[in-house]
Amino acid sequence: MLTEEQVAEFHREGFVLVPGLLEPAQRERYNARFLDIAAGNAPPEMTVMRDVMVVKGAVTPKTPVHGINKIMNLETDPILFDYARHPATLAIAQQLPVYQRLYTISTKLFIKPPDIDGRPPLHPDM
Repeated sequence: MLTEEQVAEFHREGFVLVPGLLEPAQRERYNARFLDIAAGNAPPEMTVMRDVMVVKGAVTPKTPVHGINKIMNLETDPILFDYARHPATLAIAQQLPVYQRLYTISTKLFIKPPDIDGRPPLHPDM
């Protein structure tokens, strides 16, 4: 269950972190798969994008994982898509005030690698 403070955090920040939502074995399963994808073992339909500063050679990531900033089409991977459909994840989503308007899931995973300032330029609509 989300606390009132967590719901307020969602309104303020646009996301909420829920420590302990998944069991350690479940987290390890998702983490192991992510590491496998970072090592180059992604489904062909999945797009793994490197941070722009890494691609330009301006920054060398500590590990291959630290160079990734986006994974697209995670629904093509049964293990990662399982996270999006996990009962605990869905239970949290149902507690958010936007749940009635929640009709889809973005199948992009955005990652902010540590020690890399890969901020994109402003979009024309900003």
